[in-house]
Amino acid sequence: MALEKGPDGGASPVSTDLVSFEYAATTADGVEFDSSRARGAAPQVRVSELALDVPGLSEGLQLMSEGDRYRFFIPPELAYGDQVGEGAPFGPNETLIFEVELVKVQSPERNLEAAKKFLSENAKKDGIKTTPSGLQYQVLTEGAADGKSPAATDTVEVHYQGTLLNGTEFDSSYARGKPIEFPLNRVIAGWTEGVQLMSEGDKYRFFIPPALGYGEVGTPGGPIGPNEALIFEVELIAVK
Repeated sequence: MALEKGPDGGASPVSTDLVSFEYAATTADGVEFDSSRARGAAPQVRVSELALDVPGLSEGLQLMSEGDRYRFFIPPELAYGDQVGEGAPFGPNETLIFEVELVKVQSPERNLEAAKKFLSENAKKDGIKTTPSGLQYQVLTEGAADGKSPAATDTVEVHYQGTLLNGTEFDSSYARGKPIEFPLNRVIAGWTEGVQLMSEGDKYRFFIPPALGYGEVGTPGGPIGPNEALIFEVELIAVK
């Protein structure tokens, strides 16, 4: 049952896409047994992986577009069937009801196209430099002239903020209230290359192509989708 339609032009997922969706799941008599809002986060999962647990949910999501809200009535053979564990909130061969809002569809091909378009346009802006690998950077603040620059084998102390192209923040040492230390050769390639361009006290903004970030895989379960370009503001505090 279609409860609400999303805006025109919203993407519809196929089995290989990664989707983010809000949901509430109830038994046929209305008892809620699971909810993304109760868990505090919308899941992000590949549609084909849902088919392993609840085939009806995988099938239903592929009927939707971004922004749609549907109610699905899932027969036992497309839900958990008679494979119900001890203590489950519903019995074997029960029909289940899922109310689902499709938030976002992530396609590797679509994300790669968006990344290429963004980086192509971004490269034309004043102050943006591009390295042979495709990494783009912008100098925001320069530190002291005698500040050390790291090698790939060094450990660095940094403050940083990471966002998606739409401005969504997915990680921030500032939000956690303290900088982080790590060996520079144990992070994504865009970081390894980019931070070596810096000296202590510098603050740069990096625009990282998918191939220098998390590639076609993204981060399992989100928040970074397949082939997403990333933006990081990085402050190099110290080279250890």
